[in-house]
Amino acid sequence: MALDFIDPAVIPFLSTFLFVFAVVFGLLSIAKGKDDKVLFKNSVNVIIAVVFAAFSVTYEPLVAALQQFIPLAAALLLIVFFFVFLRRLFGSKTGQHFDALPFLVVISFLLLLVGLFWDSLGLSVPGMSSSNMMWLIGIIIVIMIFLAAYKHSPGTQ
Repeated sequence: MALDFIDPAVIPFLSTFLFVFAVVFGLLSIAKGKDDKVLFKNSVNVIIAVVFAAFSVTYEPLVAALQQFIPLAAALLLIVFFFVFLRRLFGSKTGQHFDALPFLVVISFLLLLVGLFWDSLGLSVPGMSSSNMMWLIGIIIVIMIFLAAYKHSPGTQ
């Protein structure tokens, strides 16, 4: 084993702690309150995330379940946070027009890359074939495109 100083019995608890901490901290960091202000400072976000992670480590069924689903959940959360990053990068500021072309190009390119490398990624969902999974990802992206077009369509004046 590469890390001899870490006991293998501790790894499920450590990975659960890190996963829950990362998810809670990430969600608190992107959450916005009234007037597009950040809800809490980063130091408060860290404390809240540590408390959630510490309580989640003490619940044994969660640790066991996360050990089974952590690779798939981590991949899905990476995709979600990537979309949030793209939204912040290409999102419209107040008073500016939303340009959907860069967003659509990035999403289309991402769908193309996922389609090309899906088999080599080694991600599998129990009960779903890879073609069904690609259809599901494609439908979700099309829904996101329609949602973005609906959200930024000019209203009646």
